[in-house]
Amino acid sequence: MATIDQFLRVNFQTFAWSSSVIEIYGQGVEGIRSIDYEQKREFEIAYAARPDGTPIAWAGGGKYSVPGFKIKMLKDTASYLKLALLAPAGAGSFGDAIFPVSIACIEPVVGSTPITTLASPCRVVGVRESREEGMATLLEEWDISCLRIIENGVPMFSVVRGLL
Repeated sequence: MATIDQFLRVNFQTFAWSSSVIEIYGQGVEGIRSIDYEQKREFEIAYAARPDGTPIAWAGGGKYSVPGFKIKMLKDTASYLKLALLAPAGAGSFGDAIFPVSIACIEPVVGSTPITTLASPCRVVGVRESREEGMATLLEEWDISCLRIIENGVPMFSVVRGLL
């Protein structure tokens, strides 16, 4: 019997970091070392007069949020993004700039289905940098405030409730 995995992986190849194509403001960015994000949708659980004390439903459509979104990149990449892309769009402050982040996982294998993620709108709300003696690469990490993330055209938030 065939499994889902047999249809997902062509030649037993899965996505890796080298499969990633990342764009900020539509510009390809290769100096990114990591992207980390999470999504949540909180619901209130409704209780009523059940003898066993178990809930009867979820109330409402849920409260969607992106509580954590971080991008770690090479220091020179961060410097370029702040000067060339973010500062002009934010009227001189890269913290005021609103921008999209697009992440695609693509393998150059016939039959491989790409995974695309769009995070938008985004803005930088924190910057972390550390320097130390040695041969370590200088890095900068951005904390990003993001309002929504959509992966392969499918959101975690309620599309139906958005139509009401």
